[in-house]
Amino acid sequence: MTKKVAFIGTGGIFSKIILSELLKNGVTIDLVIINIKKGSKEVPLSIELCNNYKINYIITDNINSLKVSNLLEENNIDLACVCSLHQIIKPEIFNIPKDGMINLHPSYLPYYQGPNPLFWMIKNNEDNFGATIHYITEDIDKGKIILREQINLQYDMDGESIFYKIALLGSRLLIKILKSYNKLGVIIYETNISHDELKKGFYNRRPTIEDYKLNIEKEKPSKNFKFINRITKWGIPWFTMGGKPIFVLKAIEYNENMSYDFIIISKGDLVKIYNRYGILVLQTALMKE
Repeated sequence: MTKKVAFIGTGGIFSKIILSELLKNGVTIDLVIINIKKGSKEVPLSIELCNNYKINYIITDNINSLKVSNLLEENNIDLACVCSLHQIIKPEIFNIPKDGMINLHPSYLPYYQGPNPLFWMIKNNEDNFGATIHYITEDIDKGKIILREQINLQYDMDGESIFYKIALLGSRLLIKILKSYNKLGVIIYETNISHDELKKGFYNRRPTIEDYKLNIEKEKPSKNFKFINRITKWGIPWFTMGGKPIFVLKAIEYNENMSYDFIIISKGDLVKIYNRYGILVLQTALMKE
């Protein structure tokens, strides 16, 4: 008997990419639940896909509501897959599907658990990114890992590109799991992780504006160059000059062939930063008084 699968995600681009890839690759989705922020006026991006593929869907600002619970039960959902949410799912919801709920997390778990893992990987100058499919439990991002994979993006300096490649990687993993599940009727675990590795896992908090602050005096230009150009998808890096915050739009170039005394030279929206590691050239915007 064919298993019934629900897709749960936000109305944002990450969820849309995943849902689109599933449908394009022949994965049958029986129900879509779109979780929006309370008071949001934005039209969820997944609606068009649902209409095109004639999939029943609802939009809710409370993923733990009785409405969601009833819908999962009425549709006899066997498995639900989650791809990005604005809320934490409670046990009374994730225990409804007969075979549980699985989550696509955009990191190589158990590393970088929690919200905004891509931000923290970029902040920590990582080049190895990843995606993981795991079961949802009360312990956030600590459910049993089903499948995970890493990808090296050492030469990728564009945050949009990193985001999209991770979404496609996660889609591929989820497609593999769901096709196997529909054929065999059970989830096949392909990852055997030692207890010692699981103990190395860590959880990151949600980033604040302070996490975007640059250390332009003591950090290598190459590292700041990479951070700035990768992170601007999520927020604006900044530093202070003359007691005022300077917001960075783009890192243009760097050179680490010579050492200099620390000095900042600005001309219009261009700023040159000299330090003991070399030179960093930035395009900036001065915050208005």
